[in-house]
Amino acid sequence: MAVIPASNGTILHYDGIIWDEMYSGTTATLYGVWGSSSNDVYAVGRGGTILHYDGTLWSSVNSGTTNDLNAIWGSSTSDIFTVGTYGTALQYDGESWNSLHLDFEQILYDVWGTSSNDVFIVGRYNAIFHYDGNDWMLMNETTDVIEFLFCIWGSLYGEALQPMYLLPVSRAK
Repeated sequence: MAVIPASNGTILHYDGIIWDEMYSGTTATLYGVWGSSSNDVYAVGRGGTILHYDGTLWSSVNSGTTNDLNAIWGSSTSDIFTVGTYGTALQYDGESWNSLHLDFEQILYDVWGTSSNDVFIVGRYNAIFHYDGNDWMLMNETTDVIEFLFCIWGSLYGEALQPMYLLPVSRAK
């Protein structure tokens, strides 16, 4: 199963043969998608939109925010993170979405991790946050060369974290 979120609430689903549009029940533009299985998929987007797919239907989930949500990632069905505008960062504990306090009021673009105690968030002004299972730490913040970090991805080989990749956008000089 492959899913692509898009504008006006459009969700495209690939079943291995064709791409087909799914009914999402929203007109909000969707920016990110993550799932633990084909019957547990989340999509996030404009205005704090969070949708959940149970294998049959997409349904709206209360995020507790009206800020745009840009990305979503989880380590399990009861440990999911989403990030967005104005420093919005939320964590799902299996029952509800709870606000994370990062003391950062700029745009957060992406979230990724290797486990529930190893999570990274990237955002505007080269911001990189790391969560160790207890606390969030701002690893880096500068406005010198890179203005935005849009994406983060890495991998594990055994127990060792392999190189991570960031997608920056440099400021025009």
